[in-house]
Amino acid sequence: MNPYRRHFTRRQMLRLSSTALLAMLFGVRRANAIAPARKGAPASGFQFIVVNDTHYTEAECGLWLEKAVRQMKSHHADFCILNGDLSENGRSDQLYGVCEVFKKLDMPVHKIIGNHDYLSSTNRQPFLEICGPELNYQFKHKGWQFIGLDSTQGTNVYRTQIQPETMAWVGRTLPTMDQTRPTVLFTHFPLGKNITRPTNSDELLAHFEPFQMREIFNGHWHGISETLWRDTSIVTDRCCSRLRENRDGSKEKGYFLCRASSGKITKSFISVTPT
Repeated sequence: MNPYRRHFTRRQMLRLSSTALLAMLFGVRRANAIAPARKGAPASGFQFIVVNDTHYTEAECGLWLEKAVRQMKSHHADFCILNGDLSENGRSDQLYGVCEVFKKLDMPVHKIIGNHDYLSSTNRQPFLEICGPELNYQFKHKGWQFIGLDSTQGTNVYRTQIQPETMAWVGRTLPTMDQTRPTVLFTHFPLGKNITRPTNSDELLAHFEPFQMREIFNGHWHGISETLWRDTSIVTDRCCSRLRENRDGSKEKGYFLCRASSGKITKSFISVTPT
């Protein structure tokens, strides 16, 4: 006898649907017992890597980065973000070199331009040809949406402005995006409290007020910092460069390993220990 079988009155039997009755009498599980995910709800958790300021200069930088990339591969992340200043001088050989190294991650690598990725104050053609062609873009991953923006003003470092092309892209693209999805923004110049913050950062951030912002990743400053915009963390990281130093006086080089799960992001700084 089926151990799950129960005795019902005729009135109780009539109250049950045929599917529910079978389940109650014979232990049959309903095919839709698990409710489908809500539209726009994030899927199961995933990991991704954020790398800042590699400042690739010469072949020796490539050898150093190859060892760092082997370490990054051990995390089995879904994708990697290169958050600007891939190169030191914006030359084709430098940009090609760093991109070739990161191809060995065997995962999607999303790149944005930094001020050091310009060949001159007005020439970013090598970056567009090798790393581009889009300077502003968005992509979706497992229910999350990620937005990469060009925050540069040529080779300038201080008192910069996010350029009209970026603001125009934001103005026409954000209205087409889902404000209910968890959202991550990444730019090269810090949008939080920092001496290198673009002067119109607040104007840019205002566009994201209706969104479910979960993290804003920035580079450029070469040091770990965290400030809040509303309840969203704006973070910078130490550089991941063979030759460049950190501005906060720390000696470690590395990257962020991030986990997105249940609509939240947790991140850890991982020190590069090339062997």
